Amino acid sequence: MKKILFIFFILYSVLYFVSPVMAQTATEEPKGSPLELTYPIIPNEVVPHTVTTGLPDYIKYIFNLAIFLIGIVIFGVLILNGLRWFASAGNADKLKTAKEGILSGFLGAIILFSAYVIFRTINPQLTILELKNPDAVEPVVLSGIYLCNYDIDSTYLQDLITKYMNDDQEKRLSATKEFKKIMDSDKGKCFRVNGSANFLNFAFAPQGGQNVKTKKTLFQIPEKHYSLDEDGKTLINWTIDYGIIFHQKQDMKGKCKVFVYDYKDGRETGAMEFHPDLGFNAAYSVTLFKKVEGEPVPESKGATIYECIDFNNASYCPGGVNHAGSASLSTEGKDYEIATSSDLMNFGLLTEEENGNEGVTHSKIRSIQIDPENYYFAVLFDADNIAQERTCQVVNKSDNNLLDDPIGQCGTDCNSVINNKNINAQELNSKCFPCTKSMLVIKGQII
Repeated sequence: MKKILFIFFILYSVLYFVSPVMAQTATEEPKGSPLELTYPIIPNEVVPHTVTTGLPDYIKYIFNLAIFLIGIVIFGVLILNGLRWFASAGNADKLKTAKEGILSGFLGAIILFSAYVIFRTINPQLTILELKNPDAVEPVVLSGIYLCNYDIDSTYLQDLITKYMNDDQEKRLSATKEFKKIMDSDKGKCFRVNGSANFLNFAFAPQGGQNVKTKKTLFQIPEKHYSLDEDGKTLINWTIDYGIIFHQKQDMKGKCKVFVYDYKDGRETGAMEFHPDLGFNAAYSVTLFKKVEGEPVPESKGATIYECIDFNNASYCPGGVNHAGSASLSTEGKDYEIATSSDLMNFGLLTEEENGNEGVTHSKIRSIQIDPENYYFAVLFDADNIAQERTCQVVNKSDNNLLDDPIGQCGTDCNSVINNKNINAQELNSKCFPCTKSMLVIKGQII
């Protein structure tokens, strides 16, 4: 009789917990396209119906479904072992096995129920799965340089960036939403420059021009930094951490235009222009770089330029050079350092032509050493001043022979020997001379 009552109790419990599942119906017509799968219904839980159902709802559904299925398994274990107990017919071993199974089932149910109760007691939020809109917590637009394939009003952009940097959360949220509209507008698209690369099916022409239908736009989102003052109060600083070099040709060749953080063309500007004058029609590749933190060790030299190949190896110096010159340029706490043709002439690495052609100069820079690499890099120009739109070359690693590069291949006879693999250093020195007449050393890392 006790066995019959026990089995009846188990069956009643199962029906009690399963009946809400069988009775549950949809009370509201779901919106959105129907799902391709039909999800099982579980008690007191909203079942995903359409593709508009959010990810948190799916996670919550799976979480509760797992608990429900584990509960069904536990009840199944109880029923199975209850039947074994009922059918044991006085067999001591079968009775013992059934009792152990029933005990295990009850222990499993207690553990499952206790775990849920503990979560609810310690922190009810642990059982509430909800994904908040990240913009509502902290409105964020990734810092960096953005290029747009359409014209955006400069005043509007400047006001929007100022609005985004505002301490008022509502204004920042509003600015963030506006930036997202700009990125994907009916007029065109904007993309973040993630690294140095060639443009594919795109030419950046910020002022329009030949074969370009509309002006393109450039803007930079500042980086937000947090710090503490002496009283422990949180301070917020906005900084321009990225710089960019636009190149006239692919593979970072041809003329170039350099934007060093908030600096351009040898003068402080305070901000990057939205429609800058590149000095050439359009850019087809870019070099992207970012500020580096801290200062290098005191022994670091920055960029050292040498008169001879292989860092003034006497065996590779041109004829008549007995005391090869060199000079080091470092930023010394600044973001950049400039060396014009006058500076290079003072270093003895640039000379005026001796045939009476006043103002005609020749460079002597045949190798360059970067120390440390990935902290400094140099931009070499074949013009007297870096503001002139002339050919340039970016050097981010030490190079013991610049005559192998375009920036080292000037001279009317140079083209006849640069592709000759058998030419020796003395012949190369006699036919080619360096082109570098000004340079820019930047504290930053090329990305």
